[in-house]
Amino acid sequence: MNTRHNFRSACYVFLYKDNKVLLARRFQTGYKDGQYSTMAGHVEPNETIVDCAIREVKEEAVVKIKTENLKLFHIMNRHSDYDYLDFFFSCNKWEGKPQIGEPNLCDDLSWYEITKLPDNTIDYVREALIYIDQDISFSKYAWE
Repeated sequence: MNTRHNFRSACYVFLYKDNKVLLARRFQTGYKDGQYSTMAGHVEPNETIVDCAIREVKEEAVVKIKTENLKLFHIMNRHSDYDYLDFFFSCNKWEGKPQIGEPNLCDDLSWYEITKLPDNTIDYVREALIYIDQDISFSKYAWE
């Protein structure tokens, strides 16, 4: 019997305004708590990566984005407890004012210059931000 390798998938959305990116500090999630990331989450069954990205931004930052305002800029094949395919999007147009939508999972939501990210930004999220400037569309992370 031929078994196929399964990847988990996650989407990340960087909201940009005035040469800054919106980051959220994780809180009580059980994963990288106290570190900054962007709006992100796992792709659910029967959900496209675009639908996931839109849903996560609405849940976490309480803003509405449209499909045409999302730009896929990077895919990362990441190895951790599970093997992941991570999809990184950018967006510079949305409806509403960003605010913490899940206070039980996030204790800070702030704008940062890309060149002055908090030291406690999740490492692979930091790398993805570097790739957007270098126009690199694919990377591997934590594979030996």
